[in-house]
Amino acid sequence: MIRCCLEKSGCRDLIVEKKTRHLGFLFAGNRKPVEFTQTEQCLLSLIGNLLAAEIDRKRAEEDQVRLETVLEQAAETIMITDRDGVIQYVNPCFEAVSGYTRGEAIGRRPQFLHSGYHDAEFYQKMWDELKNGRVWRGHLVNKRKDGSTYEPDNIAGGKETILPVDDEEMESFKSPVR
Repeated sequence: MIRCCLEKSGCRDLIVEKKTRHLGFLFAGNRKPVEFTQTEQCLLSLIGNLLAAEIDRKRAEEDQVRLETVLEQAAETIMITDRDGVIQYVNPCFEAVSGYTRGEAIGRRPQFLHSGYHDAEFYQKMWDELKNGRVWRGHLVNKRKDGSTYEPDNIAGGKETILPVDDEEMESFKSPVR
């Protein structure tokens, strides 16, 4: 939305707005102290809306880069699955701890990490909690690629935490070791 304000020296300053927060200013000058025509105002409105959309797109892109950086540099293992438990993402810490590369993990279900320490009922209860929108915390013993076992919660000094991540488009689960 474009809102006209502050007429100075024949120029009209336009504030570029989205919802109610100011994103920036569009300065449109006119050599003569006259009002913009309806067509000019329409054109300026269009330009302002395009600029606002581009500013929003750039901010979202910057937020995405920051989020990816945090996930990639986290000192905890992070695994993100879809609602069916298929791995969509693992971070470098997961690769270092488990011995599995990102390419080996993505597209699989986490069962390849099962060490045999926990029974099927343990995992069923865990998934029931998650699918009902609740955070799961507990002790896990997983198996590395080389066959040795590790306890993610001991790496981080606490319990393993798996939480549901919901949005309008998909539901997934992420597992940061805490």
